[in-house]
Parts: sequence; structure tokens; C-alpha cells
Amino acid sequence: AVVKDQMVQSVTVTGGGSGYAYNTEVTFSGGGGSGASAYALVGRGATVVFPPGRYQADAGILIDGLHNVNIIANGAYLYRSPTGTNPGLWFRSHCHNVTVEGLYLWGDSADRNGSYGVGILLSGDNIQLQRCSVSKWPNFAIQLSAETTVEARYYAGCTINGCDINNTFADGIHLNHGYIGTKITNNTIRNTEEEDGIACFNDLKDARLS
Repeated sequence: AVVKDQMVQSVTVTGGGSGYAYNTEVTFSGGGGSGASAYALVGRGATVVFPPGRYQADAGILIDGLHNVNIIANGAYLYRSPTGTNPGLWFRSHCHNVTVEGLYLWGDSADRNGSYGVGILLSGDNIQLQRCSVSKWPNFAIQLSAETTVEARYYAGCTINGCDINNTFADGIHLNHGYIGTKITNNTIRNTEEEDGIACFNDLKDARLS
């Protein structure tokens, strides 16, 4: 459990157990506190909620190999100081069926820096970005890129919908290596400092992008 201001703010499930047929209560112990409560939902998927507020995550947030998960971040602002090579939000290890809704990503940069991590890096199938925002980012705001050396040769079915990309210093949405069937709909991309709003790029002859 993550504790902030002496309260439990979020929980990581490290073991799902077995045999649960209905939603169950969760109790907390340790850490010197008391009174925290929660409940677990029984179902095929899971929902993770970022409570509204400002989060500073200079190392970025890594989503590693998740399947069938909804991440709800309406009103959550993720701040990154202008240093570091990790993406602000990074999907890897072939995630699939993951939805991120309402995340606001702020980089606070004043110029282009190609060695800085991209804003949101997608590597997986059927990843959905809904109503997210990326601002003041020195590298690509959103990049879809298959890691062709260690993962699948292509990914499919991703959607970027209703997102706002503004005042960045490189491509707004950058598709690179082996992406098939990506849908980019109803987005606003502005002030990308003479870089592309949407770019499709393939520098590997054995990768597929369509």
C-alpha cells in the first residue's frame, strides 16, 4: 500500500488468490496506522484509479506486461522535470487490452531534447488512450513503437482518441516500426515547434507499419 499524508492512497495487488466468487473487503495492517478500508472487485479485468491531484514522477511510470486493465486518471496531473531518459508513461512487455483515460502529462521544457524520454510510449496490442493530454514535452508526445529485437514484430489495434497535445518540441503522435491498424481520432495537436503533428516512420525493412 502506498501511504501519503499518513493515509493509504493506492494499493498494488501482488497475489490475486483463488476461489473468489464475489466482491470482498480488504483490510490493512502494519505501518503504525489503522482505519483504512477498501474492496476488491471480482472480474476478468481490473480498474486502477489515480485520485485527482498533482504527482511528480521524474523516473516516469512503467506499465509492465498488464492485460485487461483500465487506468482512470481523470484530474490527475503527472509532472516531470526536464531530465531523464525514461518515458513519462511507458507500456512494455507486450501489454494488451489496456485503457488509459484522462491522464495529464506535463514536461515543463523550453526546447527540443531528443535524448529525453518520449511522453507516452506504447508497446502492445489494443492499448487505448482516451482524453489524455501531453504538454511542454521536449521529445515525441506520444510514440507507438514495436521493440523488434526482443518483442513482437508488430502490434495491432491501438487507439488514440480525444487527446490534446500542445506546446511540445517534437512530433505530436509518432508511429515507428510495426504498427498495424492504429486509429487516431478526434485529437487536437497544436504548437509542435515546426515538427510533425502526426508522423509515420519505418527504418527497419523487416518491420511493418500500416
